[in-house]
Formats: sequence, structure tokens, C-alpha cells
Amino acid sequence: AFWEMPWLFLNPEADPKRAHGIRRYLMAAGTSLLVVFLLAVSYAQGVLALPVLIEATVIIGALIALFYALFRSGLNRHFPDPNLTMEQILLASMTLLYIMYQAERLRGVLLPVYMMPLLFGTFGLNRTRLLLSLLLVLIGYAGMVLLAAYTSPDNVDAATEVMRFVVLGIAL
Repeated sequence: AFWEMPWLFLNPEADPKRAHGIRRYLMAAGTSLLVVFLLAVSYAQGVLALPVLIEATVIIGALIALFYALFRSGLNRHFPDPNLTMEQILLASMTLLYIMYQAERLRGVLLPVYMMPLLFGTFGLNRTRLLLSLLLVLIGYAGMVLLAAYTSPDNVDAATEVMRFVVLGIAL
């Protein structure tokens, strides 16, 4: 049927294993689009600047397109982990760190979103790579807060950020 055509383009059925992998990736991409929606609502509420919304949307869209192209072309099969789980987690985390750095007022709201990429790694990574991802996420958050404190110390409440870091560490 006509309404199935776009889905067939996004998810070819010729290879069931590849089709399953692309379906899993499209679920992750959908989560990324929910982040864009959250940012758009934040902009509409006046707590996010338009340039940050545009930059974040472009970065997220580019990453969605990049990973889709890797999966669709089959280039992902040349990596040790064909699912590119670690790569997706790290790039999503870096993007969220950038957004949280730029959107100081949203940092607390985005903290649970910051943990979401790790959920995709829970079953896709072995224990060592998962712990490495957790450590990198914690170090990334601490680094982002330290950079924010250095560049605009009046906008960073140290006690609040310490509590957020502790909560992040416990939640992870």
C-alpha cells in the first residue's frame, strides 16, 4: 500500500537481520526526535534560546542521518560492534552535554534525558564497555559543569551541581 512505501525505504525487508537492526536504530532515532521536541517546547516556554534549538536540531539530525547511512549502506559491519552502540552512546551524550552547557536553565530537566542513551547500551554492551560508558558519562558531566563554572561562574550553583552529579552517579 502507498502508506507502507516510506517505511520500506527506511527499513528494507530483503535481509531480516539488517531489517531488525534498522528497526532498532529507528527506535533510537525516534528518541532523539523526542529530545528535539522537548527543546522546541523549552524554546516556546522561553527557557531556551533559538540559536541553541537550531544548533541542537542540526546536530541531532546530522547524527541520525550519519548512523542511518552507516546502517543502510552496511558500513557498520566493518566495525567490531556492528550495532555501533558505544559510538551512538558517546555521540548522543556529547550532544546532550553541549545542549546542557548552552541551556543552563534546563540542566536539571535534561539530566534524566542525559541518562537515556545508556539505556540502549544496557543490553548491547558487555560489562567492561558499559562501565566505561558510565564513567565517560560521569566525567563528561563533571567536565561540562567545570567548564560552565569557569566561563560563567555567576550562573553555576556549586551545591546544586554537586547534588546533580551525585544523583547522576547513583542513578547510573
